[in-house]
Amino acid sequence: MSDEQNEPNESVDFFGPPPLLRGEDEALYKALLSEVERMIEPKTILDRMDARDITDKIWEAQRYKRLEPRLIESASVSALANLLVPILGSVAAFEAANKYYGQDSRKRRVAADLLAHYKITDETILARALAQSGSAIGNIDRLIAAREKSRNNVFKDHQRRRESAAKLANIEEAKTKRPATDKAYRIKPEGILPANINIHHGDR
Repeated sequence: MSDEQNEPNESVDFFGPPPLLRGEDEALYKALLSEVERMIEPKTILDRMDARDITDKIWEAQRYKRLEPRLIESASVSALANLLVPILGSVAAFEAANKYYGQDSRKRRVAADLLAHYKITDETILARALAQSGSAIGNIDRLIAAREKSRNNVFKDHQRRRESAAKLANIEEAKTKRPATDKAYRIKPEGILPANINIHHGDR
């Protein structure tokens, strides 16, 4: 097979569109893919597959990392309401929590004064939100770890395949080379001499 046949066909997209969710930046994904390809220098379709797999795993792991703070933020309203329920009752507690995290700056100040009066800080709310979201965060952490492990495995397989190919190429190259010898040599008691040189000893 020629080198041209081994080269990946850049004009054909074998892998389909990138695995992006709504709101994710395709240009950013393509920039990441380009960096991965620059690192592993794909020469075959399998190399291109590795580049795509590694890029996807990095992208997905980063996606999950971005979701963790959003998850905690989404739990903050409920966390604050739960802190206020024993003080204000259920309905008033959720109203105050919604004001504190709402868009109306006046209502936020009123809710902030209420929290300050009862010594409820943002750290207290965060601690409660983390407690409420602990199971979900644990699941996200496992998803991140799985993606990172898969990414590392793909990269290791790529490296092993590249090293094996290099060794085979070296073996094939060695087979095509033969030691250059201009003359045949034979061993004599006097040492190593060219075969076409005769040594005559006189009578002793």
